[in-house]
Amino acid sequence: MHGFGFNKYQNKFFIIFSYLLELFTSLITSKYICVSQLDINTGHKLFPKFKTKSKLIRAGISDNYLNNKIIKNNNLKFNLNNKNYTFGTIACFKAQKNLFDLLKAFNKIIKNNKKNINYKLEIIGDGELKNKILDYINNNNLNNYIILHGWQEENNIIKILANWNCFVLSSLWEGLPCSIIEARALKLPVISYNTGGIPEVIFNNLNGFLCEQNNWNKLSDYMLKISIDKNLYHKLSEHPDNLNQFSYKTMLDSHMNLYKNL
Repeated sequence: MHGFGFNKYQNKFFIIFSYLLELFTSLITSKYICVSQLDINTGHKLFPKFKTKSKLIRAGISDNYLNNKIIKNNNLKFNLNNKNYTFGTIACFKAQKNLFDLLKAFNKIIKNNKKNINYKLEIIGDGELKNKILDYINNNNLNNYIILHGWQEENNIIKILANWNCFVLSSLWEGLPCSIIEARALKLPVISYNTGGIPEVIFNNLNGFLCEQNNWNKLSDYMLKISIDKNLYHKLSEHPDNLNQFSYKTMLDSHMNLYKNL
């Protein structure tokens, strides 16, 4: 389970319908595998015996992120002298990822760029809202500041991320997105909405910043703050995360052990 199939941002009929489906199938479900503790806590409130049926197994990311020391060591470090700063995100272009909040936050930074920093926003992804996103970029004269990479293969994604300064996510609902873990594996500070299981990995003023959903002004404030404070950037970047539980091997071993003991 990467979050539940229903949430407060959907219409009431769909929420009720989806919940009833989950409720009925819970009667024949022997085990729930959850990627976040939040999902376990939420399920415990909503479904009978969910807590005793559930197990926390984090989604695994490629060892190319966790073990590629060359990428880590060459990760772009913040330098006040070069006046360049790149924000980035990985997201499909649909309502869940709420990219327009990120675009608004970035637009605010561009419009109030008093230090003449060369800001960029790069987005890896594609989807049904692409035309509307392009319209927003065009209507706000952001073509020279935003790059849409489309979907990319893993090796290309790592190379792109290695040239970012900060990872930003504005999702309205999530389980615990692997992109957050991949960003931290490459020592990118993360700024995100307080969504799903993200607070189980990202901690305020330690390896990034969290703010309430739909508050794109606060999101923008954090983005600006981290882009002009060299000491803060390095503090967040170099925070010693423990990401071992997110390795492919740990995930696969946990699944195998679970099935053996069913």
